[in-house]
Amino acid sequence: MIMTQDKTKLAMAAMAVDCEGCISISRVCAETKIGTPYYNYNLKISVVNTSQRLMRWLVRYFGGDFYETSLGKLGKKQCFKWSCLGGHKKVEAFLLGILPYLLIKREQALTALEYVRMTGVENPERRYQLWEKMRILHQYNEDVESPTTNMSNIGSNAVKIESELIGDNESESRVI
Repeated sequence: MIMTQDKTKLAMAAMAVDCEGCISISRVCAETKIGTPYYNYNLKISVVNTSQRLMRWLVRYFGGDFYETSLGKLGKKQCFKWSCLGGHKKVEAFLLGILPYLLIKREQALTALEYVRMTGVENPERRYQLWEKMRILHQYNEDVESPTTNMSNIGSNAVKIESELIGDNESESRVI
């Protein structure tokens, strides 16, 4: 695995994770050999996209692997899923590399970083807390601002033409 230190590539990987990726902790109920139930937790970092080029780029600079998944939402294009694979040290290095550049999934990455640093530590209660925190972060992210536009002052029948959108005030709105 090549783990680049190139800040531009790290920022690009962070954007891919922010926009097309997922940082999650999954929980599965398992049983010991004598039938006692317990929970097993697993950290996953992935990016899903229709571009094989993006997948190959991620593998080249950050390792991991990608594979074909089901068709996209519209059922027209094949999707691919890249997963950050490797030991805890490699996952930790990836998270530390992209962390300064994350905008949306920063809290998820910090939670994942704490989780990955628990390697070898038997603390089911803390693992549960991190899983629960990640679950809540996936439901709602209060740091994400709502998008705004400059089109609120035009009527519902008006259409902005390109010159108005780039600031040319000599043009007028066209009514359809």
